[in-house]
Amino acid sequence: MTQTQGETLDAAALTREIVRRKRPPAILRGLMTALEGIRQAQGLGWSRPWNKYGMTVFSSHVLDPQVDRDVVDAARVLVGEDAFAKGLLDDPALMMFAFYHDRVVGDVQFEGLTLSFGRRLPKDRTRRDRVDIVLEDRWEDGNVDGHVDLARVYINPWSEWKTRAVDLREVDAARLQPLYSDSIAHFQSWKSIPERQWSHWSTEYIDYFGPRTSIPAGSTLR
Repeated sequence: MTQTQGETLDAAALTREIVRRKRPPAILRGLMTALEGIRQAQGLGWSRPWNKYGMTVFSSHVLDPQVDRDVVDAARVLVGEDAFAKGLLDDPALMMFAFYHDRVVGDVQFEGLTLSFGRRLPKDRTRRDRVDIVLEDRWEDGNVDGHVDLARVYINPWSEWKTRAVDLREVDAARLQPLYSDSIAHFQSWKSIPERQWSHWSTEYIDYFGPRTSIPAGSTLR
């Protein structure tokens, strides 16, 4: 397939080209970036701005809502009486992941993780309802101390994604320390278990997935 000057590929055409994997890696990365831009603008799939921009996701784990009840219970406490979030966390079709990341904001660096909860919409499996908990430990002089410095909760029904009405809650970081410590312990226990790893060939071409280029002293996410 070739492109004439000024021609743009829609999402379906981009997907076909990427899945074929016939072009050089640099071009495939460019096509994937274009596809991610379309998906991001339409709120499709799992990606959202808060688990994409400025981040490098260096490891990902699959969680089981039945096995990992401690994580679900901790999330339930954070969302309080929010009816949408409670319903999502109690949904038998709940999907759960942990994404471990580095993030740069200006000259400030963080390492951290996103506990991501979601479900597909019954009538459109490309759409997701979402609740995400983002916990981060700020670098100080090249070190991290294992304590949460920044904590955010995103409550994001897809019905509101179209208007970008995301419920962003800043949470007292100290409240999240037990969850962060437990999540780091999970990382250490899961990193050698094949069934816990989430991977997909497409991440090779997505710019916010990749290996760590530097690791702060004191990090236990290694």
